[in-house]
Amino acid sequence: MKKKPAPLTRNALDKASCQAPGCKHDNHDGLVLHGRCHVKAPTTVRYWVSGVVEVRCKQCGQKIAEILLHPEEQAAANEVLACKDPHCEEPPESHSLVLRAQCHRDGGVFVVYQGGHLLVTCGTCKEPISSHHVAEGGASA
Repeated sequence: MKKKPAPLTRNALDKASCQAPGCKHDNHDGLVLHGRCHVKAPTTVRYWVSGVVEVRCKQCGQKIAEILLHPEEQAAANEVLACKDPHCEEPPESHSLVLRAQCHRDGGVFVVYQGGHLLVTCGTCKEPISSHHVAEGGASA
């Protein structure tokens, strides 16, 4: 059985660079997390109770990345994510938060990793939505 890869942490993301052919990486403000499938398409971003943010191409749904958030971010997100329905029978793992822009709720988002944070902007008007601290990670992460 194939082992699922560990989510990305600061340790891995700080070493990464864009994968654009011919790019010299000399004019980057951060690492844009977009799909190779649809480079200019916005993404969908979902937070899971495990502390992982999942980024997918909005156009085709292909997974782009899974990123582990800092434990303090996880605690805050899990508090928001906690199901308030007393009749809910779903396990916590099946609940998630979708990160959306208030201005263009169906427009998708763009995600950039910069300086230990995921910066999320509206996929339509590019207005900032949120910033999330990424887990440090160890040598094996």
